[in-house]
Amino acid sequence: MDPIDEIIKTAEKYRSEQQYELALAKYTEAIASLYASRGEVFGLLDRFDNEVGDYTSALNLTIDDWLNNHLHFVRGLTYLNMREYKKAIVDLTVAIEKEPKFPYFYLRGSAYEATGDNQQARKDYVSTLK
Repeated sequence: MDPIDEIIKTAEKYRSEQQYELALAKYTEAIASLYASRGEVFGLLDRFDNEVGDYTSALNLTIDDWLNNHLHFVRGLTYLNMREYKKAIVDLTVAIEKEPKFPYFYLRGSAYEATGDNQQARKDYVSTLK
């Protein structure tokens, strides 16, 4: 993902060239990036409902694969902090499907364990070790 100032600079360039659809896509990318950044700050303040809201807003706007996957991961992590384990499992599963990283498996295993699904938790913990 590009820094926000680069995204806006590119959007302005497209706008000045009257490439409005490209400009619109870049402005939308910038807005999604800002929602993601603000969500992270809400998390630092332990304002998890606001954090989830901003991550969801960013997900609704982004078409960037990296950002989309990252947002599912961090929103899943936030749901874990909120003890909303089933929602965490959903987001972490999406993240795993896109990029099967060992921390994603570990965190999803933790969520499964918290719901009492020890069999699924064990599978994810084993995947973590692979």
